[in-house]
Amino acid sequence: MPNSLTPRLCDNTGWTYRLGEINTRRIVMIAFAASGGLSAFGGVLLAGYAFKASQSMGDAYLLPAIAAVVLGGTSILGGRGSYLGTVAGVILITLLQSILSVTQMPEAGRQIIYGVTIILLLLLLLLLYGRAPASR
Repeated sequence: MPNSLTPRLCDNTGWTYRLGEINTRRIVMIAFAASGGLSAFGGVLLAGYAFKASQSMGDAYLLPAIAAVVLGGTSILGGRGSYLGTVAGVILITLLQSILSVTQMPEAGRQIIYGVTIILLLLLLLLLYGRAPASR
């Protein structure tokens, strides 16, 4: 892959993609459409699982999802992260969920633990990598 054209065309602005004659608008639209469609499908599955629909159905899944990504080493500011790290973060958060279920921790306590986990990991990343990268 290092000798292919794709790594040389990567940048944040899309300028080099346009030079490579890649239709960035089309790719972004396809990505957003796929994201929206899969999110809707996940919502339908969750509503079917719970036998009802409400606006706060996914609230219990929000902080664990963010914590798993941060635990996997992905920077919230962007620019750093890997698939393997995210998978490792998901496995660790699933383990934490299992431990909290066995101890019969109430949902409010779980949310507090996930929030503290996110804050501690952000502080750890700040100590490891220094200040946040400057925006362009």
